[in-house]
Amino acid sequence: MMKKQSIFLCLILLAAVPIATCNDVTWTDEDTHTIDWDEPEFSAGSFTIKLTDFDGEGSVMLEIIDNEEETGEAVATIVLTVGEVWDNDEIRLKCEDATDKDDLESIGRWEWAPAAEITSWVAEREEPDIAIDISTDEDEYLYGDEITAEITIDNEGDGEIYNVLLNVSLDGLNLTDGDQLRYIGTIRPDDSRLRTVKMRFSMPPADGTIRVEATGRDEYGTPYYEVESRTVELKPPLIIRKFATPDVCCGGTVYVSISVRNIQNYAIRSITLSDEVPEQFNVTDYGLNQTFDIPPKGEINYQYHLIAGKPGSFTLPEVSASWNRYGEQYEAYSDSPAVDVHGAFIDVVKTIEEEHAEIGETVNVTIVITNTGDLPASIRLIDRIPENASYVSGKTNLTTLMRSHETEQISYAIRIDSPDVQIEKPLVTFEEMVCDEKTVNYTGNYDVTMPVTVLAASTRASDLAEVVQTPNPRETVKPVSVGGEEENRTARREINIRAREVQRNIESVRDMAMPGFGWASSIISIMILYTMRRIF
Repeated sequence: MMKKQSIFLCLILLAAVPIATCNDVTWTDEDTHTIDWDEPEFSAGSFTIKLTDFDGEGSVMLEIIDNEEETGEAVATIVLTVGEVWDNDEIRLKCEDATDKDDLESIGRWEWAPAAEITSWVAEREEPDIAIDISTDEDEYLYGDEITAEITIDNEGDGEIYNVLLNVSLDGLNLTDGDQLRYIGTIRPDDSRLRTVKMRFSMPPADGTIRVEATGRDEYGTPYYEVESRTVELKPPLIIRKFATPDVCCGGTVYVSISVRNIQNYAIRSITLSDEVPEQFNVTDYGLNQTFDIPPKGEINYQYHLIAGKPGSFTLPEVSASWNRYGEQYEAYSDSPAVDVHGAFIDVVKTIEEEHAEIGETVNVTIVITNTGDLPASIRLIDRIPENASYVSGKTNLTTLMRSHETEQISYAIRIDSPDVQIEKPLVTFEEMVCDEKTVNYTGNYDVTMPVTVLAASTRASDLAEVVQTPNPRETVKPVSVGGEEENRTARREINIRAREVQRNIESVRDMAMPGFGWASSIISIMILYTMRRIF
């Protein structure tokens, strides 16, 4: 007990030593805290105040922990007696009350429930705030140009900053005028300092960087630091332009011109130039990929021609250039010119009512024709009846003048005569038209869409009954095997062929019969039919 009192006595003597404070500090955020062993700590500003002990005589021992310090260790240990004040120019503490065993009106109870009441304030100090701005006289430069940069240091705070030091570092640039390390001195609130430096690009030519650091201290010795950087850009050495005829009719010529200009004062070697042609055009007379050198301030031009096909609005691909310089790969691109192609284009959609049908069944075919172009066209559409099918009714051909975005439709019916009817595409032909005072032939400017290309047909059960007879009871009946789809199709095809042969044989016998012998011809027909059925 004597040892504990001795520690408290030493701390009280230390706390009695006057603590230097700054007279112009304004204390704000007043708050009162009650601490005990259940709630032994509280926060004030960036500090944590932690209870460590009571002496039972109106004093309390506290640890002051700065939360901005990485160690988390106490920066001060103090003893406050009732009525005493402590501060460190950042926070202020006052002991309003503490457990006193001789004072029954004091807070808490000695010695099982001691407590203390502490009032805290936070210092509102005037602090500086450094801001750096870097500006250059141009946005981009040619290699060899002199670059002028202005560096502005602003104090945007409400406190002065002292001993400001400016450090300029360069990457890809060489200083030609000015110092990289400069002493600025004191900057008052809302005041600034301006410094100018001049430089040029170093080799190899590439974008450079200016990096500026500013350091200083406030009136309390607190250090301040700010950094800012700016990229100084070289102008792209190659300027590529791509031009094309903006309007043309189908089948007309699109004139494409490409210009490559070196604006820098050094040569560029082994430039690979690549271009592409959209699928709606055909190139006529020039290779699209080239490799060449270009001298300082030099320019290269070349042209080629495209033949416009399908009408519409198109954007030609950009031209790309690539080259290597000092081990670095560079690229440049042109713009993408637009081309409007005028003319007619016919979209044809042919549909079948059913994808599956039976032999002898009637199927409807529909053809929808649309001119998706921006000019009229005089067309003739011809559709053919497929093999193994017969025409029943409807319209299979169309001759008309179709305006832009106009739609026509025809339909017809066919009868299925045998399995697997192959559906063919209709044919579209065009008459010559006039576009831009020129004769235009739209031949081939159409597209056919057919969801169904094969009409799968099968023989009806009733047709089979007319051909296949009940076998002789004395004969061994072989079961009908269930094979694959191909076997079924083959069987049905053989049945139909034999049935047609039977019919032709009967008709030939009837033709051979003499007049007056009709009964004889009937008998002969029956005998032939019976014989053919036996074959099956």
